[in-house]
Amino acid sequence: MQGKSIQDIAISLGIARNTVRKYLRHPELVAMPHPRPNRRSKLDPFKEQVRRWITEDHCYNCETMLPRLLEMGYTGSLSVLKAFVHPLRPPVGGCAPVIRYETRPGEQVQFDWGEFKYEQDGVARKLYGFSAILCYSRMRFVTFAKRCDVQTLIRCLMEAFEYFGGLPQAALTDRMKSVLVEMEENKPRWNACFADFMASIGVAPRVCKAYTPQTNDLVAYCTPSAWLACSLIFVSILLRSMLIGWREDRDPMIIGSIHGKQTRSPPTHDGLLAHSVGFCSFLRRQQTAFA
Repeated sequence: MQGKSIQDIAISLGIARNTVRKYLRHPELVAMPHPRPNRRSKLDPFKEQVRRWITEDHCYNCETMLPRLLEMGYTGSLSVLKAFVHPLRPPVGGCAPVIRYETRPGEQVQFDWGEFKYEQDGVARKLYGFSAILCYSRMRFVTFAKRCDVQTLIRCLMEAFEYFGGLPQAALTDRMKSVLVEMEENKPRWNACFADFMASIGVAPRVCKAYTPQTNDLVAYCTPSAWLACSLIFVSILLRSMLIGWREDRDPMIIGSIHGKQTRSPPTHDGLLAHSVGFCSFLRRQQTAFA
């Protein structure tokens, strides 16, 4: 480096010019300091034992190892043990990618229930939403019922197939009691009434595998806002049809008063109107919550 300028030395060594000046002014700093001697760790006498626990017992939990080491005379901390065990852990494998479950046109329909709770006159009530979707076209059918037993399920399926205009080859759902009684040696034992209905229409019943939600994610992935939209459409159509029917059955009067005279109240249609009005107040509260 003799005969070179400070800038040339700095460029050739890749350091700052002030660093070059410092060592030129104080040559005694050039002497490299002696490396610091390795200090013994408190874990050194126990490292072989820790390795045996890892290789033989497949124990990587430092919280479990620490009490054992303390009984053997270890006086170090948990952080020292974790620093030693960390490079000995096996590499973490990534999650396998999920392959979407797709079907051909007309091959399968998926159906499921949704539950809605609301309050009317201080009484807690329930309403169940039935949803069926064609797997290929994503065409959806939604209806509501007061029960979700097997008889109601069959009625909803009949309405869905009539709405779709045909029958699929198979119907997939989760393991609800109205469909599946139990699994016997990996073979389903169907609900007798449901099995007879599916056999009569020529549709093969199927249930999802346990812990595989991706097989019926089309119908299961119905967000609360989606259910709310379907509910509002259903209730509005129901109330409108009931009002039109009441007006056609009686004199052409409008609900309320005409020329100061009170009109008659519409019929309740076996309580459906009162039930729907209570459900409407529930939907308004839910709409506010989802907003």
